[in-house]
Amino acid sequence: MKPRSFFTPVISACLLLLSGAPSAAEFDSQMKLRADAPGGAFTDREALTFRLVNNTPRPETYTVENRKGEIVAQGEWPAGDAPLTLKALPHGHYLLKTAPGACAFAVLPDPAARRVPADAPFNLDTHISWTGGDNASAGYPGEAGYRFIAELGRRAGAGFLRDRISWGPVNPARGEFRFDGSWNRSAAAVHAAGLRMLSVYHDAPAWTKDDPKKRMPTDLFAVYEFNRRLARHFRGKIDFWEFWNEQDIGFSDAAAWDYAAAMKAAYLGFKAGNPDITVLTGPFCVDTPAGFCRAALKSDLPQYFDVFSYHTYASPDNFPKLLEQIRQVLKESGAPASMPVWFSETGTRAEGPAEAPGLRPGLKEHSFRQELAVAREVPKVLASLQRLGVARAFWFNLMPVNEWNGSKAWGMLRRDYTIKAQYTAFATLTAQLGEAKIEGGLKLPGVRALLYRRADGAQSLLAWSESGAKELRIPGKTARTEAVDLFGTPLEISGGKLVFDENPVYLHGLAGLSPAVPAIPAGTPGAAPTADDKTVVLRAILPDGVAPGSGRDSLDLPEKPVRITLEICNFDTVAKTGIVTVAGDGTAEPSDPVTVPAMGRAAVALTVTPKIADGGCRGELVFGGTFNGRPASRLVIPLFLAGRVGDFCRDVPMPAMLEPGSWSYHSSGSMTVAAVPEEKAVKFTVEFPDGVDRWAFPAYKLQLPQESLAGAAGIAFEIRRLTPGRIVFSRVNARWDGRFTGEGFEPPETEWQERRVLFHSGFEPERIKELEIGFNPAEKSFGWMIRNIRVFYTR
Repeated sequence: MKPRSFFTPVISACLLLLSGAPSAAEFDSQMKLRADAPGGAFTDREALTFRLVNNTPRPETYTVENRKGEIVAQGEWPAGDAPLTLKALPHGHYLLKTAPGACAFAVLPDPAARRVPADAPFNLDTHISWTGGDNASAGYPGEAGYRFIAELGRRAGAGFLRDRISWGPVNPARGEFRFDGSWNRSAAAVHAAGLRMLSVYHDAPAWTKDDPKKRMPTDLFAVYEFNRRLARHFRGKIDFWEFWNEQDIGFSDAAAWDYAAAMKAAYLGFKAGNPDITVLTGPFCVDTPAGFCRAALKSDLPQYFDVFSYHTYASPDNFPKLLEQIRQVLKESGAPASMPVWFSETGTRAEGPAEAPGLRPGLKEHSFRQELAVAREVPKVLASLQRLGVARAFWFNLMPVNEWNGSKAWGMLRRDYTIKAQYTAFATLTAQLGEAKIEGGLKLPGVRALLYRRADGAQSLLAWSESGAKELRIPGKTARTEAVDLFGTPLEISGGKLVFDENPVYLHGLAGLSPAVPAIPAGTPGAAPTADDKTVVLRAILPDGVAPGSGRDSLDLPEKPVRITLEICNFDTVAKTGIVTVAGDGTAEPSDPVTVPAMGRAAVALTVTPKIADGGCRGELVFGGTFNGRPASRLVIPLFLAGRVGDFCRDVPMPAMLEPGSWSYHSSGSMTVAAVPEEKAVKFTVEFPDGVDRWAFPAYKLQLPQESLAGAAGIAFEIRRLTPGRIVFSRVNARWDGRFTGEGFEPPETEWQERRVLFHSGFEPERIKELEIGFNPAEKSFGWMIRNIRVFYTR
């Protein structure tokens, strides 16, 4: 998700959220003005009233500025203790300024005057349950805090809020469930506000695992029962659930096929608790679904989810390729063509590291310039995903969140729970286009334009310049055309023309337009139909010394017999008898018949021999079975025999990559690059300052056209580390034309070792312009050497 750090972005966020429950005193001394509306989000039917708080002395005067810094109101502050009530202002985002302090606020369309459609394409991620949702100093203590967040979601026009729950506190021991607490209160508040909720969890108590150090549970019956209880308890309040979060990176250490087995148990549990529930995959999030995601889906997983979930924080320019890859992987795995795709997290990093001091030490905040940079991305990102057929997207995050050791400020709210400009931009998007149906994109010179049709039949455009300011004649029939800016403030149209810049604008009252690029249909929820017995689930238990590769998407097995145990879980109310078989690129004798009790498990051990054809290095073990006369869903383990790669590849040396001057210093620390002639190697060292996210990915710019990677299958090199300690991620990354992808490799040891990294289908070798070979180390000081770098091609 992050361009440099490939560890999950939300782990650090959760830590900062949980460690940062604010005390009232922490903000009292800094809050000078408070709007009567929640967070400063006024509707156009409310008086714009503000009060001095915390014994702030009365200012003599005030001014109100719009997003351009233009003064739109000014005057004397009322005498005595009287509040300030402004005259009505157009829809927009504003800043009330006084000598003691300032207060951001918005004027929004009243949500009571419009309808949030059932398909609700634009939604908000939150952490309402984890944070308690309260801020006493903002005037919303205790239970009022949950209602405050729910009301902000309602005023923003969101159809859904995404929340999180924690397994451990709810189900601390087998058979013990404690649903009292923040989850009940937050769900009730959101439901009362008329919003729906999507929820997720990504923890499991130690008693659910065969090794307490693991993240993913291995007791599939514990998974089943917990999800059954969730679905039953929250029925009518939370009817949409994801199983796990970002399981392809740091929230899970399970192999793809182990995640698939757990996902099957979760799905069956959810449906047992509430057959009408909508079950989503845990959101995958790496830059391409070609690795872990594809491997997980191979195990007949589309039979066990209603909606496919993903996360992205990439630029909208990358969305078409990502969605194309997602749909290809879904098609390959047997998902119906109508399978919806949701993005339960998306956002932007366009603003860069936060520039302004925050309300808490070590946690930075956006400057207003950065607020505007984020705000203009909100409609671009969400509407671009919608045009590509994403049925529902959730902006990360309504709540205040800091990452990158405090330097990345997410959130539509500051830590005093006042709104930022991105909140107003989101509320404007839902007000302008939330009820409209997207038709597709227009092709206008230098302008991105998305075409919508409103309920009254009129057409609307969301448009922005791709670079610089451009004056264009508004297309279509425009006799009744009106325009508003990013924040809903009316714009003047002169002579049928409008100047477009990087800030999106909305145009209404158009007619006669047809999309040059039609929108992709959003799909209909529902698992892949099957005649198989979905209640029989297989889980593989590998022998000691056999483990998945760094991407957790394949096994590198020796080409000799391996003993693999298959756990057979029967989630039905009747016992079942059958056999387990192996197909694909492996052989084994079928198991003896085994009887699995109702709601019980059994195990069989098979001696499996990999049998990948000569000249190949990839294959798969396909475990299946027949029980009570019906096939069970398959468990597929992809194989990658790394030792074979060199047998059918032609290596081309890359000598310029051993020249220190050829590398750019891409790192969050201080990096040095030096030649080591006696080793015929180049050495990289990096020293990280305190308080930064640690990444080091030196970049090599290809000398084109002579170093074109057209037709390349991957890159090989010898590597050794110079310092001990944990490595979070080891990756080879490729960049071209604003695109980015990568592939992991096994972390190096202190002795020289060979690594071969195959380019997955997300790479486009002929277009690659830059390569990175680097790490996310856990240690403050880190170093490594690399030599004998080659690009290899299949013969």
